[in-house]
Amino acid sequence: MFDTNICVFALRQSNTVVPKQLSAHADDGIVLSVITSAELRYGAE
Repeated sequence: MFDTNICVFALRQSNTVVPKQLSAHADDGIVLSVITSAELRYGAE
């Protein structure tokens, strides 16, 4: 389960290892909490 900080870092740093690792594990299921989802949505507005 990823927290908001990891999600924001992955979105902002497209040339680092984190997004590549997330892509490699996308089929395994990436999980966000409801709170993280709400924080990301609120921050995007």
